[in-house]
Amino acid sequence: MKQTPDAYQDIRDAVRDEPYLMLVGSSFGGLMALRYNRQYPGQVAGIVLCAPAIHRPEWRPPAVPDKLPVAI
Repeated sequence: MKQTPDAYQDIRDAVRDEPYLMLVGSSFGGLMALRYNRQYPGQVAGIVLCAPAIHRPEWRPPAVPDKLPVAI
C-alpha cells in the first residue's frame, strides 16, 4: 500500500460500492481496523479483533458474563 495522506485510499477504492464494511483484524491488523474505523466511522458496520496489538494501560477488557453469546 502506498504511503499517502490517506493511507487507506487503496482500500476505499476497492470497496467504494459497499455501503458498510465488516472489518476483521489480527495483531497489527486489529490496530489498523480500529484506525480505519476512527477515520471513517460511517462506513464500518462492525469490527472483529483477534489478539489485537493494542497495549494501553488504561484499557481493561470487560468482565466476562456467566453466559456468552455464541454464533456459528
